[in-house]
Amino acid sequence: MNVKEFIAEAYPNLALIKYWGKKDEELHIPTKSSLSIAFRIFWTKTVLKIYPGEGKVEKIAINGIPDDLKKIQNFFDKIKKFYPEIKKYNYIIESENNFPSGAGFASSASGYAALAKALGKFLNLSEREIAIIARIGSGSATRSVPSGDIVVWKRGFNSDKELSNLEEVSKRSYGKTLVQKFEGISIIATVLSNKIKKISSREGMKIPVSNADGIYNAYVKTEEKDFKVLEKAILKRDLETVFDITIKSAMRLHGIILSYPNNGIPVFYLYDQSLELAEKFIELIRKEGVIGAYTFDAGPNPFFILQTKDEEIVTSMLKKLNVNYYIYRL
Repeated sequence: MNVKEFIAEAYPNLALIKYWGKKDEELHIPTKSSLSIAFRIFWTKTVLKIYPGEGKVEKIAINGIPDDLKKIQNFFDKIKKFYPEIKKYNYIIESENNFPSGAGFASSASGYAALAKALGKFLNLSEREIAIIARIGSGSATRSVPSGDIVVWKRGFNSDKELSNLEEVSKRSYGKTLVQKFEGISIIATVLSNKIKKISSREGMKIPVSNADGIYNAYVKTEEKDFKVLEKAILKRDLETVFDITIKSAMRLHGIILSYPNNGIPVFYLYDQSLELAEKFIELIRKEGVIGAYTFDAGPNPFFILQTKDEEIVTSMLKKLNVNYYIYRL
């Protein structure tokens, strides 16, 4: 059997303006734009093995453990429409993560980004084309494709009327570098839990969209406005505005999640300790002059984004509380 191998690596990203909701489930067109910062301390490495066949994924394993074949086959079936060459081969996917999956550390982002990059090597695609493929796998994965420290993912449309031509919107909706280097910033990722979430992000974000009313629509409108403000603040390196919007976007996300129960059952990803750590961090801002922000993805683990010079103040607090953490310096 003539087997070719394509190897790629990708990293999670940490959203400052969050992604929560899709206009289109098939192509993962988001309801609003988002912006992220690189978080390259964690990684996914993927080996894609290709041999003549009929477009079938024969096997997928993450850290040696078989994963959901149906989900990955669905991804391949979607991209066959854009790249028919895929139909001529079968695939084996072997991925390795150096961090827990499904615990709020954006493992799906790095996973699909690494797979899209491997496919990009096979198909000889541009970064833009790879970012679009990654988005079709997992929305936030599109932000893990570009090499820049700050990446934007614009939703690709200005009004719902444009959604009548989804293929055109899809071409405009992908991760793109805003700032290549954003030095002097540290990200501290705390680890309160490695447990897999009861409700995945993919399922969780469907709930407010399927029940969308004035609350969710106002959320989208406010976030889209703040996205534009944050974009300008990043380019000006206006850290006060950057950190203010980061906190607001994180808390809006979890406010929206709480606003839409799942068949009457509250959806909540945070722990009491998550909020306690955020409060402790605000105390350091007020008392110690730390310049930074806390944020949460759809998981219980707080992230702190701050000037590298203030790193020790925050890590000292975490050590006193016996909280495990990772540090990534841009």
